[in-house]
Amino acid sequence: MLKIKLNLLKIKRTILIKGGASNVVKIANLSKFANNVALNQLKLVDANTDDTASLINSSNTMIDSQDAFIGEVEKSLKEVFHLNKKEVDRVMDEVSVPDLMAFVNYVYGRMNGATDEDFEQAPKD
Repeated sequence: MLKIKLNLLKIKRTILIKGGASNVVKIANLSKFANNVALNQLKLVDANTDDTASLINSSNTMIDSQDAFIGEVEKSLKEVFHLNKKEVDRVMDEVSVPDLMAFVNYVYGRMNGATDEDFEQAPKD
């Protein structure tokens, strides 16, 4: 069982994530979605600005991956983190996608043995 201190928009509580396979898979999939969003953001930056079709395609791919990620986060906030509908709506309205990505990667890291101290020592850009 993993104990995580949740602090999103002053929604503060300690959450116990049971090590059941379904929760582990959900968090791993969220991390995969977050990494896919980051990859598509990089592809958009590298897209040829002279080629409109390529730029539009890269932009649409990034938007689609971001929308998929947001949908999965919303579902997991209910199912894995046990937030109520009001709390989920507030998080989804007020937290940026990069912050959601960082949160997901934090939880995924904790599930894989990282400690809060590991995250505190990580270089900050």
